Amino acid sequence: MIVGLYFFIFLAGIGLGYFGWRYVHQRRSLPVIPQQAFLLQAVQYLARGSVSDALGGLKNLYESAPNDVALGLALGTLFRRHGEILQAIRTHKHLLATPELDPTIRGFVLTELGADFLDSGLFERSEKSLDEAFNLLGPHPWYCDSALPLLIRMGKFEQACNLMNAQAQAYGLDVSHRLALLRQEEGLRAFAKGDFEQARACFQLALQHDPRCVSAMVHHCRSLRRLDLRSDGLNLLLRNRDWLLEQPWLFFEEWSKSVQSEQEIAAFEADLVAWCQKNREDWRSGLVLGRHFQKMGDVPHAFEQFMKGFSASPNQLLVHQAIWQFLLAQDRPIEFLRRYSSEVEREWIFLPPYECGECGYHTDQVFWYCPACHHFETCLERKI
Repeated sequence: MIVGLYFFIFLAGIGLGYFGWRYVHQRRSLPVIPQQAFLLQAVQYLARGSVSDALGGLKNLYESAPNDVALGLALGTLFRRHGEILQAIRTHKHLLATPELDPTIRGFVLTELGADFLDSGLFERSEKSLDEAFNLLGPHPWYCDSALPLLIRMGKFEQACNLMNAQAQAYGLDVSHRLALLRQEEGLRAFAKGDFEQARACFQLALQHDPRCVSAMVHHCRSLRRLDLRSDGLNLLLRNRDWLLEQPWLFFEEWSKSVQSEQEIAAFEADLVAWCQKNREDWRSGLVLGRHFQKMGDVPHAFEQFMKGFSASPNQLLVHQAIWQFLLAQDRPIEFLRRYSSEVEREWIFLPPYECGECGYHTDQVFWYCPACHHFETCLERKI
């Protein structure tokens, strides 16, 4: 019996050895997938909006090549955008410890590290990293594109303007419009805090950089109105009427809020009616006119104006919101509601709820792949 047991163990050993040799041989014969293929797969995941899947692939790649700076930069950025701030900081610090790191690349890494610190609430460390990056890169376009949003988030508008001026001087660029938008953003923040005097000063600086910045002009008039300088704002608005009409709805909306006397109201109404009759496709200005009629108590003309906006652009949510607000303000809206409902049934084009993010294919069913372009997990419910 003992001899039979030994014989059985001997046969089992031979069998295990044979199958083990066969498994190893098959594994060796499989093609080795290059790292570029895994990188391409990660890019495809990103294109589909699946950050977590792309992150997993880049993690595996980075573990096999921890000194690949470009891969580390991409991985650190993905960590931050995925909310893994600590991992992003560790990745970027590991890159900074790379021996003989090129100064330009070091500047790039420091800029990304500054973004990591800002997202984690460490503002002083973020500012220090950005300063170190600027010492290495100067007003490099990549640094400016990355650092400017961070400086704006920190409220460092003066530093952001200085950086933009340095870039303009170094590369011969015209940054007047971008400087105007920077000062405008500073003014909007002051306006939101209730500091209308500071907002007015910022909007004036914006207009000094670009006198034809429509949004800065409109916001400047808003600040004057809040400072009880309504007539000054109205005069400023009307003096620049010709180029403000590049965005007419902003011009007419601010004008409607600035008029006070009956004579001013009559002039505004006549001008806006003439504009809407001449430019029937300008549904935004038509909404301004409808709200003006509603404010003056002319309910039938207000509703007619809103419905003209609906006829001109039935797929615009802003038009429907204006009509809804009008209906909610009426004591007996049943007649208006019936007409609106019938117009919606006749004009509105309802699309199926699921839409492919790659090719725009619409469907009523949930598909795990798109029947049109055959991409996986791209048919998602549209959000309005």
